[in-house]
Amino acid sequence: MEPTPVPTSSRSNEVLRDVMDQHQITQAWLADETGFNTSYISRVLDSQYAIPPEIVRALWGQTRDQRVARIALGMGEHVVVTVAPRPCEWCQAQNDAVHHIAHALSLIANAEPNNVEHALLHRVIDAAIESLVTIRKHTVA
Repeated sequence: MEPTPVPTSSRSNEVLRDVMDQHQITQAWLADETGFNTSYISRVLDSQYAIPPEIVRALWGQTRDQRVARIALGMGEHVVVTVAPRPCEWCQAQNDAVHHIAHALSLIANAEPNNVEHALLHRVIDAAIESLVTIRKHTVA
């Protein structure tokens, strides 16, 4: 199910397009990985839609490109987690996402860039992205 169009900042969407170009990832591959059709992927990359976490998860899993991690963690202009307005069944997933993102950001902020334990950071980013996908499954349904 595709969401309705949401105005979005084009910079993050352009970054994803650059990552795909650099790593030779096609829209068809991304569509297969995410379950979205290629038309929807194209509209996301053209900034007609906000970036769904499924796309971030697929690109991060395939590339481990730090630019994708920055988008996943909400660094810069792309916000991925907001506070729930009321208690809900998916609040634990949202709390998990916030926890994992905060942990990853603290790892980045408190270490020299070359001294960050990349395996740990990758696991934390993976967990954050999975939590965001879980949130989306509960809120888009």
